[in-house]
Amino acid sequence: MTTLRDRLAAKSRRRVVVPVQVAEMSEEAAAELLDLQRTALAAAQSGDMASLDGLNDRADSLREGTTVPVAFTATPAFDKVLGAYPDSEGGTDWLAALPMLAGLCAEDESLQDDAVWVELLDSWSHGEKLTLWSALVGVNTVALSPHIPKG
Repeated sequence: MTTLRDRLAAKSRRRVVVPVQVAEMSEEAAAELLDLQRTALAAAQSGDMASLDGLNDRADSLREGTTVPVAFTATPAFDKVLGAYPDSEGGTDWLAALPMLAGLCAEDESLQDDAVWVELLDSWSHGEKLTLWSALVGVNTVALSPHIPKG
């Protein structure tokens, strides 16, 4: 019989997979994806959940080749990284901290160096960087989702 201590020691770290865009989607595929999104929204609003079957698979097939899934795992050094990059207001300079945090959390060995992330992130848009930061903060913190209603 395992003890509570054994169970806590065997705890797996949280994990998140971030789809990173590596190529542009064709105009035809983008138009079809937009139609799928509209169809899904209309079905969800009408409560017709059965018609949603297969829409995700079709959307994934349209995105195939344009994104690469990158897996990240929570790091015990999260608080140290945040503290190492202070901003002028007493918070964290997230743009400066992002390469270090991404390198520490990346599961793929070729992505575990912050210098690699400095180079990669140089060509990313602000929105792409913010999406990655949000995912890394989410996997490293345990907090209720802001999308969960209160009460």
